[in-house]
Amino acid sequence: MARRRVVAITGAAGSIGYYISAHIARGELYGDGVPVHVVLMDLEPHTPRLVAIRMELEDCASPLLARVDVTTDPRAAFCEADAVFLVGAAPRRAGMERRDLLARNAAIFREHGQAMRDVGSFEAKLLVVGNPVNTNAYVLARYAPNIQRDNVTGLLRLDYNRALQYVSSGHNVSPRLVDRLAVWGNHSTTVFPDLRNLTVGGRPVQPGSVCGTGLVSHVRARGAEVIGLRGSSSALSAAVAAVEHMRDWINGTEREWTSMAVPSTGWYGVPDGIVFGVPVRCIGMGSYDVVTGIEFDGAAHDMLHATIAELVSERNEASGILCA
Repeated sequence: MARRRVVAITGAAGSIGYYISAHIARGELYGDGVPVHVVLMDLEPHTPRLVAIRMELEDCASPLLARVDVTTDPRAAFCEADAVFLVGAAPRRAGMERRDLLARNAAIFREHGQAMRDVGSFEAKLLVVGNPVNTNAYVLARYAPNIQRDNVTGLLRLDYNRALQYVSSGHNVSPRLVDRLAVWGNHSTTVFPDLRNLTVGGRPVQPGSVCGTGLVSHVRARGAEVIGLRGSSSALSAAVAAVEHMRDWINGTEREWTSMAVPSTGWYGVPDGIVFGVPVRCIGMGSYDVVTGIEFDGAAHDMLHATIAELVSERNEASGILCA
């Protein structure tokens, strides 16, 4: 049997962490034959819920679930982790200013980054799920300089999956037949789903055909629509997206492209270090390559630069808060 993998989940008492833990316990991250040790972490008041989740995971009787631990200490959660889902974040409350939200989350992800710096593995795969995803990931990377730079990522897979469903439905095909779909930028209302290089069944498709015109507004509005109907944010779909992101990153993907938020090295005019959504090729063994050489003009250029500007503003604001 393969070496046991340790998977940590922060904010594990919440709905997204709850769903993620079930997928991992069933072997959906590393696959058959790889035992997993799940570490559930959250704040002290949520410990009874963590214990209950541990009981439920044990009751699933998964042959791949080797162990479940509960902790409130990020260092205990991260010290042996091969993969970390950073779900825990401060939610935006009624009347809360944007700066207040950034300040609360910058403090959380600074603490997590410092914990990773102190005890984390250089090779650990880190996925930020808690919003604001991109800037939280930027702060995490800043305070965990020992972690390999391309091992810090943010979740754009939910936006990607929303775009994928919209396109496949518009063309009346399985999502498996859709490729070279790109999602750029911030996980926010400036996110830019891009059909300009799309293929369906291996054949190029014109961006305006069948489903192109409404895609951007659909993806940008989908989360708010779910909140309006459900009374809370997407949880089940976010958990599935998070597990798919990590699975494809670790194992590689059948598709030529998927989209992840990753630290920029200067491509596409994105300032170095900003965690930015781009199309990538997941090539297996925990590696990815950013798809480069895509050209932008007209509306695509404007949307790309709008989401860059938003992330630069968030980075500057978070940096100012942390340096205060």
